[in-house]
Amino acid sequence: ILPRNCRMTAADTNKAPMTPNAPPSSEIIRKLCLKCGLCCDGSLFKDVELQAGDDADRIKKGGVRLRKARQNPSAETPGLRFAQPCRALGKDCRCAVYADRPGHCREFECLLFAEAAGGRIKLATARGIVRKARRLTAEVDGLLHRLGDSSSDKPLQQRFRKIARRIESTNATPDELAVYGELTLAFHALNHLLGSRFYREG
Repeated sequence: ILPRNCRMTAADTNKAPMTPNAPPSSEIIRKLCLKCGLCCDGSLFKDVELQAGDDADRIKKGGVRLRKARQNPSAETPGLRFAQPCRALGKDCRCAVYADRPGHCREFECLLFAEAAGGRIKLATARGIVRKARRLTAEVDGLLHRLGDSSSDKPLQQRFRKIARRIESTNATPDELAVYGELTLAFHALNHLLGSRFYREG
């Protein structure tokens, strides 16, 4: 919901030395990341641009659909990107192209992971935050469906903005306005949680 693509890592601004009480990264990945998936399911990011060194052919073989990125004036040739939710994300939160995943995906570390890895938050507490975020994303998705948006293959932010434009530009029924009110509250609660615990841009 926050940035438009995955360009920076939380680790860039939130790195801290490991403490004796911090669990190993492999345990955090198993108990936290594989229960989350928010960095791949369209909740955090709109798309991901490939970098030099990313193997586009191997990524495509994993079922990811690539398309040309927006032209960067300083670039000689347009790059490639893929939309989120990522097609390589499985229901078990495992990545179908993990060994060949793009550099942005490889480098990204969410704020919550950094907190757990630095021993500043207990893994059980971090898992509770993930569960809350997943509940909110499910609530937002359900309310979007009630307002006629079933495009679960699009980022949540894009879906919310589309519904907001429709509601605000047409004569919505009282029932639609009531659901839209619920949606707005749930969306902003999710946005606040993601911005405070998962990804802070800038």
